[in-house]
Amino acid sequence: MTMTARELSEYLYLRVFLSSNPSDGGDCIVVLLHRPQGQISFARLGDPHWTWIRTPTGNLLYVDVAFRADGRKLYGMRRDGTIHEFDLNGEPALERATILPAQECAMWHTNYLVDAPWLGGDGWLLVCRYMRAANLQVYMAWRADRSVPYDGVWNTHLIKVYRVDSAMGTVAEIKDLGGHHALFLGCNNSIGLTVVDCPGILPNHIYYTDNEEDYALNKPECARDIGVYNMEDGSFHQVQPPSSWLDWPLPVWIIPSFNLAVQHTRTGQLAIVA
Repeated sequence: MTMTARELSEYLYLRVFLSSNPSDGGDCIVVLLHRPQGQISFARLGDPHWTWIRTPTGNLLYVDVAFRADGRKLYGMRRDGTIHEFDLNGEPALERATILPAQECAMWHTNYLVDAPWLGGDGWLLVCRYMRAANLQVYMAWRADRSVPYDGVWNTHLIKVYRVDSAMGTVAEIKDLGGHHALFLGCNNSIGLTVVDCPGILPNHIYYTDNEEDYALNKPECARDIGVYNMEDGSFHQVQPPSSWLDWPLPVWIIPSFNLAVQHTRTGQLAIVA
């Protein structure tokens, strides 16, 4: 079977997640989120193959995954807001529990699952990011008449954060993160950080990058949607250049490790040391 580069892009791994820092010597688990249908597979360091998650209702439509601090259980969120808990130490079928059923607020949006233990309770946040055409008036005119010039630029116009109550199977919108935390969303792990440990980061703000894969592939000439959202007053600050960046791969947030150093060995190979 022969495929073009563009056709092959539909089958690339979508996102990669780690349960812990692999340099710490623990039982690090690597999770892959696959295109095109949001399936999940995982492997521990040293495993000879990937384990495919198989569930009674199908391993489909997952958009984000997360681990708790102990790294023993995997939590996956589907496109409709459903949150599942997987016991990765179980049999190949993998025991699964439903933490949250589907939510109307999550339909048709870009959603994220964030572990927020500082808020108490379940500690899970469902974050919904709403995108639309940057120039809505021109977009609607183009929809009515395709001869109207339209640049195809979309960006984020609203972000809502919901606190999960798994006992009730519901979510409740919140307007702040407790006053000392910020969120980082994108094509990476969805991260909550304390501003006390990270000077310069604003509390109750959401830092986001463009992780709309289809948009990036279909509109490579458009600037990536990168910005900061203020939960308290609903304002946005765009962080993007006047022209587009590299369109692939998508930008990600990185937490640097200052405990690692790269050394050249005598054979010319690279070695990572703690």
